[in-house]
Amino acid sequence: MTKSPAATIDDYLSALPAEQRSALAALRDQIRAAAPEASEAISYGLPTFKLNGNLVHFGAAAKHCAFYPGAVVQDFADRLKGFE
Repeated sequence: MTKSPAATIDDYLSALPAEQRSALAALRDQIRAAAPEASEAISYGLPTFKLNGNLVHFGAAAKHCAFYPGAVVQDFADRLKGFE
């Protein structure tokens, strides 16, 4: 039997170990502060903030947390030089 995907970001975070939940909750707060007009959703099974489409995704794996900035990388290309 497979587990149903989370319906909300709160559902997603509640299923995580405390350390990952804490890290991703802090990231969520930072995204909210940076883009207060963005809405929250689950997209591709990941917590997502939407603003004129998908703005950013984040999530947890077995041994790490991840942040997927998507299209915003282009907007900050000059600040991100030197990063892969």
